[in-house]
Amino acid sequence: QGGLAALIAHKPGPHGGHKLTPAVLQFVIEARTTDPGVRANRLAEWVQQRFDVHVHPRSIERQLLRKKKRR
Repeated sequence: QGGLAALIAHKPGPHGGHKLTPAVLQFVIEARTTDPGVRANRLAEWVQQRFDVHVHPRSIERQLLRKKKRR
């Protein structure tokens, strides 16, 4: 039904940062604005406490870099 392209295997699992919802990302950005020196490890702890979501610190760093590039 999808032609030749449909035969190619796709990577399983989620594609993109599904844990970093807009609400979580907004919280991270606000925390970073309040304290620019805060590290991603601390931000990940705060996200865990506030939203009960485990996010890897590197995921936070990557998302902040993406936001920075878009500006």
